[in-house]
Amino acid sequence: MKKKSLCYVCLALLLPACFIACSNDDNSSTQENVLLSTTLSGCKDLSRSSETSGTSTDLHSEEVIKYNATSDKGLILEHQNVIFGCEAKLTTNALLKNHEIIISESDKSITDCICTYDLTMKIGSLNEGSYRIVIIRDALEYASFTINYAPGLEGEFIVKHSN
Repeated sequence: MKKKSLCYVCLALLLPACFIACSNDDNSSTQENVLLSTTLSGCKDLSRSSETSGTSTDLHSEEVIKYNATSDKGLILEHQNVIFGCEAKLTTNALLKNHEIIISESDKSITDCICTYDLTMKIGSLNEGSYRIVIIRDALEYASFTINYAPGLEGEFIVKHSN
């Protein structure tokens, strides 16, 4: 009987340790949807492919991501002169994981022309600190940069394309 009691005591002492070891208080593996709103401007500049000449007109616009903090712990990202198909069928998403904001932009339109647009997204709610912004397009990293989020934050990132 003494052995059985000792086993129960050991089990009673070890069981809480198992729950503590197995609990997931570390939020580093969780992703939180932080996209609050999205708006897309109309087509700003149009380029049509020409099957006869094999050329298209150049859109000439510099692609810039402007960002600023809002008073409600939000972040406005304005992706200016982003190129999508005419009559874009856009889906966006933004996830926060470990101070990394992963934004996916996907255009499902099938067309023979492209346009520049301004895509504005509101992200929230953020705490002060450093965040890496990652833009994903077609499952590939399209652009990334780091911000130090704090009240009054304003800035811009120029998207560079390799030719």
